[in-house]
Amino acid sequence: MEKIEKCYRVLTMEQDLRSPHHYLDSIEEVKGKTFVDVGSAEGFTSLEVIEKASHIYLFEQDTLWIEALNATFEPWKDKVSIIPKYVSNNNSEQEITLDTFFQDKDKKQLFIKMDIEGAERYALQGSKNLFENCNLQFAICTYHGNDNIVVPNILREYGCKFTEQFGFFRHQLRSVVARGSSKSL
Repeated sequence: MEKIEKCYRVLTMEQDLRSPHHYLDSIEEVKGKTFVDVGSAEGFTSLEVIEKASHIYLFEQDTLWIEALNATFEPWKDKVSIIPKYVSNNNSEQEITLDTFFQDKDKKQLFIKMDIEGAERYALQGSKNLFENCNLQFAICTYHGNDNIVVPNILREYGCKFTEQFGFFRHQLRSVVARGSSKSL
């Protein structure tokens, strides 16, 4: 029980508005939108916005999380889809690009959150069509490796407008999350 309490405290601290790691300033940002949770893990952020979002796609490949996600989101199973794949720049049995995934789905009103342990650059490469041709909002982690340089460069290449949230994170002052939109909304 003590371990669970500690994990929950860490999650709430990192999503506090004063934390450079927070994805949303308000859950109202996703009201009526499709929330795309890339790297959902325990689904904390999706659970926070479940009542505001029109639909949620949880991308989580770790099989340890899938059973818990199914149980957590059971009351909302009609508006939550759990996709047990990595989001990447390839399509395979274990991977999918967001461009491929959304090829035959509604792409209006998307909010994409990415926190995938340094694979954000690959997920963005596989999302070029979405970012260049759809009006969407995003919160993408930039604190892994040199993603503070690579991710913003990809977003600029796609014509996105964004700000970087800077702060002291993992023992250094750096860009932690890039937040913005693919076009002027």
